[in-house]
Amino acid sequence: MDLFYTLDNAAKGKYKILYIAPERLDTPNFKDFAKRANISIIAIDESHCVSQWGHDFRPSYANIYKFYKGLKNKPVICAFTATATDRVKKDIKKLLSCQFCQQKGGPKRVALEIILLELLLA
Repeated sequence: MDLFYTLDNAAKGKYKILYIAPERLDTPNFKDFAKRANISIIAIDESHCVSQWGHDFRPSYANIYKFYKGLKNKPVICAFTATATDRVKKDIKKLLSCQFCQQKGGPKRVALEIILLELLLA
């Protein structure tokens, strides 16, 4: 599917979720989309990548908060990681300017499973 078509439909509210790599946030097309869209939540997967102390540091993750600050409306930010050390967790809270942070679970993961369900609407 064409990127322009997808972003246009998302801005019109036709999609509930867009999964975007942080590197895309700095592109002109996505910046234009963000001005038109009603973004209600920014969910950051692998948020340990925000921290330079994380094992997978990616500079584009460090720009997510800058992107957030540039939005007219201020959506909720959720950060998810399963592999952050205490130092990295502190960095995530600081770099994303967390007002409320809650940690669930511990570092041990017995099994991870993601199940996608298709809803059939009558």
